[in-house]
Amino acid sequence: MTVWFNVEKAWLYLLSYGEVYTIRPNKKVNGVHRLRSNFTQERMHCTCQFITEIEIREKGSLKQLDQYVDKSGFSSVEEWIDHIPKKKLIMRLYHVRLCDFNEK
Repeated sequence: MTVWFNVEKAWLYLLSYGEVYTIRPNKKVNGVHRLRSNFTQERMHCTCQFITEIEIREKGSLKQLDQYVDKSGFSSVEEWIDHIPKKKLIMRLYHVRLCDFNEK
C-alpha cells in the first residue's frame, strides 16, 4: 500500500522530524507502506499507525486533535482541517513515521 502526501506543510514536517500526524479519508492497514508525494520523485517507505476516527462536523471529535496538532505541520486544528483536500464526514487520524531504509 501507499501513503501519498499532497499537502506541503504535512510533507515538510514529516521530512524535518521523521514523523507526522495526518488525517485521511480512507482506511490504511497498520504497517510499512510506500511513501509518495507531489513534492519529490524519491522513493521512500514509512510506517502508518491508525490512531482514531474523527467526525469532521463534531466539535467534540475535533477537540481530540488538540493533542496531535503540534506534530501535524499546522499551527491549529482549524488550519489542519482546512487543508484536508478530500473531506468526508468520518476521517481517520494516523501517525506516520519515516522508515530507516529507502528503495534504490
